[in-house]
Amino acid sequence: MASAMAFAPALTTLGNRHGMVPTTSTRLEAVSPDLADAAMTVAGIFKPLEKEMAQGQFFINLGFSVGGLGIGFIQLPRLYGIIQTIRALASEGPTEGGEKLKLGPIASLIFPAPSEKDVLKVISKIPSSDRVIQLGSSQNFLAAKGYVVSQDFTEVLTKQGCNPLAVFAAFDALSSGKGAAVEPDVFDANVARWKVDGTDAFATDLQKSSLIRMGSYATLLLLLFIVTDLIVETGIAAYA
Repeated sequence: MASAMAFAPALTTLGNRHGMVPTTSTRLEAVSPDLADAAMTVAGIFKPLEKEMAQGQFFINLGFSVGGLGIGFIQLPRLYGIIQTIRALASEGPTEGGEKLKLGPIASLIFPAPSEKDVLKVISKIPSSDRVIQLGSSQNFLAAKGYVVSQDFTEVLTKQGCNPLAVFAAFDALSSGKGAAVEPDVFDANVARWKVDGTDAFATDLQKSSLIRMGSYATLLLLLFIVTDLIVETGIAAYA
């Protein structure tokens, strides 16, 4: 009870011509030190700076940010290239044809809709995690640690005549959009669920993985915007 009261808004009185009126204040009597530090940091970033201080702050911001900005902006064409590579898979490899799988709105931004028959074929052909690891040829660190990696998964299913787009989408859904590797128990549990629930479960997992992927892209763009805006604002304040 004491800890809850420490962070409760204080009840204060405000005077007006009718007397003292009780009201709840937005001021907090006690604030977490971490929260206070964060608030002071944000306030320090956005408060107006005098010209001399702004000049020094501009070079500090530029010096600390230029490396990160360079790395961040380099990622943009790479991310665009990944999406273009995924979409190009729609015209590759064998296909069973037929009706397209209905994808969620976020997944549709990244993936062309694969054939429902292609997806069902992938689901039926996916072996256990142990079998994928055994048949795969990958020698990287994650594979050596017993993870199911994208290269091995793709090799195993491609050899069974599966459609490349359906295979890629399946691993993306299994890996929650991370794309590198999947823990064996998570892999087996998800595949077992797909074999029971079919393409609906597949589409749901692909939607979730696409949301994670798009969220990471949006976070990168937001950070690039904030840092760039901070440099530009201090530059204007310093030299305009």
